[in-house]
Amino acid sequence: MSQMESQQERQGKIETYRKSNQEDINNNWGNILAGVHWNRIYGEKTILNTGLYFSRFRYELNKNSAIKEEFIPLNNPTDSFYQHTNSSIKFLSGIEDYNLNSDVTSLLTANNTLSAGMKLSIKQFSPIVKTHRDITTIIASSQTVDVSDINTGNPSRLINGAIYVEDKWRVNDKFSMNMGLRLNIYGVKDRIYVYPEPRVNIRILMTDNFSIKTSYSYMSQAFHGLNSANLVMPSDIWVPVSNQIVPLTSHQASLGFFYDLDKSGIRFSMEGYYKTMNNVLEYRDGITFFNTSEGWENKVAIGKGTSYGVEFLAQKSVGRTTGWIAYTWSKSLRKFNREGNVLNNGDVFFAKNDCRNSLSMTVSHQISKKWEVSGTFVYHTGYRATLSQVAFIGRYIREFTVLPVSYLSSSREPVLIITSGQQPDQVNLDGYQRLSTYLERNGFVMDDYHRLDIAINYYLVHKRGKSTLSINIYNVYNRMNAYAVYPAFDSNRYVLKKLCLFPFMPSLSYSYQF
Repeated sequence: MSQMESQQERQGKIETYRKSNQEDINNNWGNILAGVHWNRIYGEKTILNTGLYFSRFRYELNKNSAIKEEFIPLNNPTDSFYQHTNSSIKFLSGIEDYNLNSDVTSLLTANNTLSAGMKLSIKQFSPIVKTHRDITTIIASSQTVDVSDINTGNPSRLINGAIYVEDKWRVNDKFSMNMGLRLNIYGVKDRIYVYPEPRVNIRILMTDNFSIKTSYSYMSQAFHGLNSANLVMPSDIWVPVSNQIVPLTSHQASLGFFYDLDKSGIRFSMEGYYKTMNNVLEYRDGITFFNTSEGWENKVAIGKGTSYGVEFLAQKSVGRTTGWIAYTWSKSLRKFNREGNVLNNGDVFFAKNDCRNSLSMTVSHQISKKWEVSGTFVYHTGYRATLSQVAFIGRYIREFTVLPVSYLSSSREPVLIITSGQQPDQVNLDGYQRLSTYLERNGFVMDDYHRLDIAINYYLVHKRGKSTLSINIYNVYNRMNAYAVYPAFDSNRYVLKKLCLFPFMPSLSYSYQF
């Protein structure tokens, strides 16, 4: 749970303006996993594996806010304006997955292994948002109350069936390859999508220690992640394909170089990749899952994506001291220029998950047969979001259902008359406020993320089984990594404040295996 408060007060020559804002945010999420696995060996060359699995993911976010505004003319306090807004949002994103798969692997020859299998899954999606808002307005002793409730989203089901075949072939001592073909069939409501997905991996051994690997794959995905760029309440929602929204597809190619030191268990690798994506989804400008009651298909635009990068890895896997150092440089871009789906003026922009630099280091040392100590350091540049970058002062129009004539005639504020049919609507221009807009979609970069974790493990061997006692410290130096940021006023200045979910956290755990 997190709380946010901000206050603003402006004392002018002819008016006093006060505004306060209080928000409470609660996050709850979790997973449930269960499964049964069965395998059987036929002869010396064939293995049959069958599994039945269930998983449930649930994410719930609740936000409650209270905003109070007060405008008091100094020379005529009876014309004061007061407004109190209470609002709440309940956000639920859930996926239940029932999965049955079976595959058979057969050793055809010493250099050739053939695998084939099938998969059937039923996924139940629950993207649901409930919003409530009540606004109490008092103008010159006249009170109005406006209440609205909006429920968005409905449960939906996705059925996925797939069959595949794969051949691992060691051509000779220097050359080996892995070829496969998967046929994915997606069913949703009265629509069926069919996608054949080829893939190939090739390995060339240049010397005893040096190898080159390259791969290509074509993939499809029948559910989409809608990423909110809202920094105050970041959220991701998972939705399946529909009659209007087709599956996401991608082409990915990679090339890597691998070098192993003799008998030391140390490996160095460098691998680059390039990926293109089609039918990527993004919220339309000014729209999220929360602010309209339309179906989610009408809130998104469809476009293309590109991502590429290079990964470096140094790894030691032999000896009492093991670990790795991994660094990745990457870019992730989006372009939405299709008719009726234009975002960012049709220009290329960074994806929300664009992360230029990522570094991770892990070291584990076996002190004795019973004691082990390890540490992990993680760093990556901040993710992106859309944030106002241009601000100006202006006046805003607020419509009222009840406006006393005395207030209108005596007020120094101008009154705008808008004619709608035969009946005129009276609209009052309120006081000055700060207005803002942004120049570039996902143009704001969050602060860099980094933390250090350490763990101490004590192992015990019993007559039946073994157990482990662990002491863990998450975020050792208490880095306040931002989960979200929100606008606020500090000493009458407009600032951004951040929320941290996981500061310094020690824990103790015990596990028993038998």
